[in-house]
Amino acid sequence: MLTPSQLMGLFMGACGAVVAIAGAGAVIVSFINKIRAPNKLQNTRLDKHDQLLNNDDNRLKALEKSSTITMKALLALLQHGIDGNDIEGMKKVKRELEEYLIGK
Repeated sequence: MLTPSQLMGLFMGACGAVVAIAGAGAVIVSFINKIRAPNKLQNTRLDKHDQLLNNDDNRLKALEKSSTITMKALLALLQHGIDGNDIEGMKKVKRELEEYLIGK
């Protein structure tokens, strides 16, 4: 038989063990978070840079398309200026230019 003071001692010992284990767990979790922090920060920066690069890529593609349509229009005008013909080519480029400008 255990006396009430022995039961209280066992109970207090169990409580102390739980507190010690919880404290050790908190220290381990804190250590793991400190180890992972640079990777999280780096991943955040890389995600931001990826987004900026995608924005730049989309903008460059739009500029390339605009430049292509402009060059087609200039070529049609040049051809028409040289021989007075190629009205169908000019109409085709006009439609492409209209579609591009309306779609913008």
